[in-house]
Amino acid sequence: SEFAAYLYALDLRDDWQTCVSVLTYMRQRGIPQTSDHFALAIGVCSRARQLQMVQSMFSDARAASQADLGVWISVLVAYNRAGEHMEAMRLFEDMQHDGVKPDAVAYGHAMQACSLAGHPEKTYALFTELESAGIVPDGPVYRAVVMACAIEGSVERAEETLRAMRDKGVLSDEPGVWHELMKTHMAAGDVDAAVDVLRRMEDYGAAPGHGAYLTLIEACHGRRDGAKATEIAQRMRDRGAPPSARLCALLVETCLRSGMYAEAVLHFEHLKEERPERLAALELDTYNAVLEAHVRSGQWREGLEVVEHMQRDSRLRFTARTKRLAEA
Repeated sequence: SEFAAYLYALDLRDDWQTCVSVLTYMRQRGIPQTSDHFALAIGVCSRARQLQMVQSMFSDARAASQADLGVWISVLVAYNRAGEHMEAMRLFEDMQHDGVKPDAVAYGHAMQACSLAGHPEKTYALFTELESAGIVPDGPVYRAVVMACAIEGSVERAEETLRAMRDKGVLSDEPGVWHELMKTHMAAGDVDAAVDVLRRMEDYGAAPGHGAYLTLIEACHGRRDGAKATEIAQRMRDRGAPPSARLCALLVETCLRSGMYAEAVLHFEHLKEERPERLAALELDTYNAVLEAHVRSGQWREGLEVVEHMQRDSRLRFTARTKRLAEA
């Protein structure tokens, strides 16, 4: 319809306020609102994090008997996006009680909610329910299972799920599942296996994202394993992935705690050379760690250059530690 086309155009522009105005206009003029109208408007409000508006529209859709599966899924997505995972779980139950039969997409969002809410057993139960209903799992469903495995450190189940995804040809559609597999191995205490997932990704033809590298280096930071963190950072650079302020801070601190002072300095230099604009995002603690690495590695002149840079940054307020390191 004319209004559906207009709402679709607003959807492309993420104009949630005009979407609300359109639905209000239709209601005031007695123009019938369909499930398509509600689903489009709810989707726009969901991306704008307007959860109260989503809830209001959903109530209107139910009152008008226009809450079909697409509308329910749009609201599920909105709750997950807002971090209201327990509400998303309850919504899925309400949907079934209302006689709306979920499909793989609905199950995927509900299972994701269970995993993110810290209830892996519910994720597994929904997966069993889905299979019993004869519904073919898709990529997001499998990914939700691996997310649940990451909570428990259930390596065997996660690896089994990955094999199923590969066999069914849906692994390429869900590159994020590799990240969840890394977290599963880390939850089981095997950081080396988590790092090996990088190699497996590359062998499969998948490109690790920034989040994957960050997760692994955070694990190395916890173990004070500067050598492994540096190895991961080098692999990241070899693939042309740009460094970030957060990664630099972790690498510097990890190497400093591992006694790898020259490497700590090098990680800072990489950020300065490749993304100098990101230096402004570094916190004082990171600069202090860089200074300490310079002092301990005997790089006095370079350390003074860092001090001069810090003095020019109005965000940074020297602490007693900063002054002590600068004097050294």
